[in-house]
Amino acid sequence: MIEQATLARLATLLQVDAASLQAQPLPGGLSNRGCLLRYGSEKWAVRLPLVSDAGETARAGETLSLESERRVLAVAADAKLAPEVVVCDDETGALVTRYVESATSLTAERVRERVNIDRIAVTLRRLHSLPAPTGISAFRPTELARACIDASRGPPGARRNLADERRVWGPDFRDLAQAYEAAFKPMALCHNDLVAANILDDGQLWLVDFEYAVLADPVLDLAGLAGLNGFGPAHCHRLLDAYYGPERVPISLAQLNQVIRLVRLMAFFWALAHGGDGPADELKGFAAAMAAVLR
Repeated sequence: MIEQATLARLATLLQVDAASLQAQPLPGGLSNRGCLLRYGSEKWAVRLPLVSDAGETARAGETLSLESERRVLAVAADAKLAPEVVVCDDETGALVTRYVESATSLTAERVRERVNIDRIAVTLRRLHSLPAPTGISAFRPTELARACIDASRGPPGARRNLADERRVWGPDFRDLAQAYEAAFKPMALCHNDLVAANILDDGQLWLVDFEYAVLADPVLDLAGLAGLNGFGPAHCHRLLDAYYGPERVPISLAQLNQVIRLVRLMAFFWALAHGGDGPADELKGFAAAMAAVLR
């Protein structure tokens, strides 16, 4: 839940009475937490950093600065692809956007529906055509592989599950990262975290949580969508045709599958590197689920 001091600061920034500002939790991601703020008829969605048991802000991986993400969201909001940013507060790490009334988050099952594959392909084409604001780094998976593999080892003596997979898949991660960089160049603004929960639907599709946005080849988002939402070969064919157009697809299904595996390995090592050692740790649970897919 949101802390009272944070709630009071947000009330000040929103220029409303703190005593009348109501907050309720929203389903959050693995790297942040969300709240719905209500003030009369006004509603805002708030994303906040995770907080450790010691009360300190906890980060799960390298993300954009809040200001860089605000610039990305401003561009996406102008294109009606993301909700409007209302407050961006470095002090609390809060990102406040307009609440999209009646919107629901997609599920992996809904993402795989033919009609939604087509709709998401159109949305991604629009995103990838937008000018990238300053502060967005090029996607360099070789650097990411090195950092994630090193971090996933943990300090000497640390208890880590999935150690066998980590040793076997590390070289695979590095090889696929090198192959990606040889084949694809950073050319478009990519979301880079297309889990189903980051796609909202209220009759049109909205993208949220751009904290991992990068400059990359569009194939990164196509592979991310497929790899994080359980696509099979038929879904992948549909996605490629819907995004590029039939007869104009520039990559093979085998090439897409390589990038899908790269995305899944990134997700596995990222979660393993930033998860805790407790049995209930959500990131560790996500790593285990991703390992099952990779197997």
